[in-house]
Amino acid sequence: MLYRMMIDFNMPATGKIKDMYIGFRVLPVLGRLLIGNQQRPLGLEHLNSNRFNIFIERPLVVEAFTEDARPLGIASYNHSEDETYN
Repeated sequence: MLYRMMIDFNMPATGKIKDMYIGFRVLPVLGRLLIGNQQRPLGLEHLNSNRFNIFIERPLVVEAFTEDARPLGIASYNHSEDETYN
């Protein structure tokens, strides 16, 4: 199992939950399963931090249409043995 709890204390009176989920690393069909408040997997540039974007900026489409980029939900990450399905 795995877990993550990331809270942003930009304003100390009101902390904002960024990521808070629990998950399973290896499940038979689902692979890695995360349950909780997490980022939407809309693109690789949206899943990583701004620190690692060297020569590109974040796309405006992702920021314009997803006000809440970290909703409550369930996500599964897996691939097939021959990597036909990812």
